[in-house]
Amino acid sequence: MNDPQLLTIIIPLSMKNTLVDVLMAYQDISGFTMTKVAGFSRRHSQYNIKEQVAGYQNFFRIEVALSRVQVKPLLQHLCQFKDRFPLRYWLLPLTDTGVIDPDSDCQAMDQDLPQSEDHHITKDSN
Repeated sequence: MNDPQLLTIIIPLSMKNTLVDVLMAYQDISGFTMTKVAGFSRRHSQYNIKEQVAGYQNFFRIEVALSRVQVKPLLQHLCQFKDRFPLRYWLLPLTDTGVIDPDSDCQAMDQDLPQSEDHHITKDSN
């Protein structure tokens, strides 16, 4: 992957199924990860009573590893939801990505790996 980035998107719980469907249908990414997170804010007026007592709101965090050139088109694609709910996002550079599987030569991980490349550690990568 050339110039890998990690796009993190925070979505309301109510939009989980919609965003999963949209991202699964989006052809330019290979996949994503989603976790439930607690969001803390100073804007308690936006919380319902239960959230005000707890002190946080529940959200889903979606993480997508993609190349820098893929970021803007994906964000533009997600703009279709701007009138329905807010999406908070941030973008971070990834220094490395890869796969560890049964064919991996884990001893090769002791060597310095090339930066910013998606690679598969195999027996042949020495």
